[in-house]
Amino acid sequence: MVSGAAFLAGLSLARDTEAALEQILSGREFLDESLEEGISRLRRDVYERDNERFFVYVKKGQITGWLNIEDTMSLDMGKSIDLLPILEDAGIEEMHFLHTHPVAILEADKLLPPDVIREMRKTKKSSFPLIPSSQDIATLAKQKRFLAERDLPQRLTHSVLDPAGLWKYDVDLAHQAMKDISISRKPMKDGERVSDEELLVMSPEESAQFRLGLELVHQQGRFYEDGIGVTEKRLEELLRWAKAQWGVSLEFSPHTRQ
Repeated sequence: MVSGAAFLAGLSLARDTEAALEQILSGREFLDESLEEGISRLRRDVYERDNERFFVYVKKGQITGWLNIEDTMSLDMGKSIDLLPILEDAGIEEMHFLHTHPVAILEADKLLPPDVIREMRKTKKSSFPLIPSSQDIATLAKQKRFLAERDLPQRLTHSVLDPAGLWKYDVDLAHQAMKDISISRKPMKDGERVSDEELLVMSPEESAQFRLGLELVHQQGRFYEDGIGVTEKRLEELLRWAKAQWGVSLEFSPHTRQ
């Protein structure tokens, strides 16, 4: 897959900031919508917008709605704003991070014939998924590790909307694969530098995420092999594989008619 959410791009786990959701709200688009209304709006964007969309649904006291967390956006890369104020705000009762994998990815990666994609855009229906990427999963793992190390509430959910439906995903930080992915290199001391030899070798975090990415591409390809898309059998196989091999829990809900 070309695309992958990068919610934690540039996040330093050693950084100490004062958590304040309100600081972000003053300068960002905030939509007074229910959870369901926001999901419905973003579902349309899967078919109508070429770039990924990044939003988080938050609940904090009287504040309830969808915050636009997009920063630099393009078809092959998505980057969010600095999310530390949201993650560190212990007053937030709920955080639901949601982004899209648009139909445009199918076109860019040539996963389906053009006439099939045109019909898909017309009917806004598809059985061909764009499953969560390794970056999506690594982002959640690092967020959960960040919260756990600071004894902060872990009231967060991650989902991705694709042409076929909604994927909710979670990770088990006790699984060795998620330990490898979520624990970064030790922070450098002042004046210290990484040796040339170390730069040439992947860290356990980089290696694990790279392997996960390759395996996810293979798993997704199975939905396209015979031109059928999601079937109950293949979905069950994907869910079992993800949980056993990587400590990733996946839940898929196909789109209903709008």
